[in-house]
Amino acid sequence: TSAETCNTGFRGLNCTDVPHHAWDFRNCVTGQDVADTGQDEGKIASPMNGPTCSAAGISLDGDDDYVNVETFQFGGATSFEVYVKY
Repeated sequence: TSAETCNTGFRGLNCTDVPHHAWDFRNCVTGQDVADTGQDEGKIASPMNGPTCSAAGISLDGDDDYVNVETFQFGGATSFEVYVKY
């Protein structure tokens, strides 16, 4: 990715380290979709069945809340970063 098109919102990472897809749920708005901010932005994560948002992230009730992420293709090296508090 060229420097002109590189997403710079990832805490000083260079373009080759920026994820292709990323959803940051910290400070999201309860009931509203969260946009993909990675290199291949455009995918939406939709909260379903009433999760709530805060500065710490999204909170699921353990019963029926979940986040529906638009379909995207996996391939090559893949990693997921998730923080869980219970």
